[in-house]
Amino acid sequence: MSVYETTLHELQNDLTRAMKTSNTEGKSVVRQLMTSIKNGAIAKKRDLDQLEITEIIVREAKQYGEAFDAAVKSQRKDLIEKTRTELAIVESYLPARLS
Repeated sequence: MSVYETTLHELQNDLTRAMKTSNTEGKSVVRQLMTSIKNGAIAKKRDLDQLEITEIIVREAKQYGEAFDAAVKSQRKDLIEKTRTELAIVESYLPARLS
């Protein structure tokens, strides 16, 4: 299996787990990640490598981070908690940072 297929398989398993536990934020985030990765592969007309997949996940994390910042600035407590949870889910797919 390629890195691309392995990543999509892992995401599909996580989506199934989120659906079984009724984790709405988890379902939403995993679906968004899967869609972004698949769209990246379609745009390049080939399977993506690990670096390209990581770049997509970083881009998604940045978008969720911006949404979190906007929720904090608007003082929307409901959105703050939701976007914080979503951002944590996306970041869980990023490789560990070196210190």
